[in-house]
Amino acid sequence: MPALNETIDTVREILGYPTYDISCQLVDEDYIKEINSDTLGMEKSTDVLSFCFTEYLIEQGVLKEVPSQGKMIGEMYCLGDMSVCVDYVANRCEEDRKSGIAIGK
Repeated sequence: MPALNETIDTVREILGYPTYDISCQLVDEDYIKEINSDTLGMEKSTDVLSFCFTEYLIEQGVLKEVPSQGKMIGEMYCLGDMSVCVDYVANRCEEDRKSGIAIGK
């Protein structure tokens, strides 16, 4: 999945946190509905759900400095979890293709 890895690297660079991890899972429509219902109380499908894992969040997109303890502690350097619904995204891309909206480069 080189394209997905490249996209995640780009997102980390844009955010200004290139050394932080982002957990990304590709899920189906039933699973994204379950997550959306359990966490947000919304009984519907969506394209992406994301959840911040760090206690170092000051505000959206801004983290305070992680304390240095001589070595990196993995979980302190994880921005969070992102679930992408492949079914939902594929359906929207197909709808865009049919309507003539350009997708990609």
